[in-house]
Amino acid sequence: MAQIPFHNVWGFSVVRFIYGAFFCAVIPALNGLVVRSTPMEFRGRAFGLNQTATMLGGMLGPLVGGAISGVFSVHSVFWVTGILLLATMGLAVFLDQTPSGSSSAHNAAAK
Repeated sequence: MAQIPFHNVWGFSVVRFIYGAFFCAVIPALNGLVVRSTPMEFRGRAFGLNQTATMLGGMLGPLVGGAISGVFSVHSVFWVTGILLLATMGLAVFLDQTPSGSSSAHNAAAK
């Protein structure tokens, strides 16, 4: 959503460069989560599913973004992206919560 206020290529480019620099940490972090949260015998399939999802996102993202910008405006693509990222964060926080007084399998495995 930080790209929304920029209407020139230079400001937009600087923000996109900074975003790219921070995004470099996402793939190794995801790979670490795959290793931590999957049994040894399922890791190969988990990495394969992770790569499939990454490639599908790399293909569908520009297609959907182009369709959104064709119907609305280029700025709307960044609004939709920001809203989807916030919704994903909310879903992750919601799914990660466990009832008080109980331990999940993830917490037990981490100990």
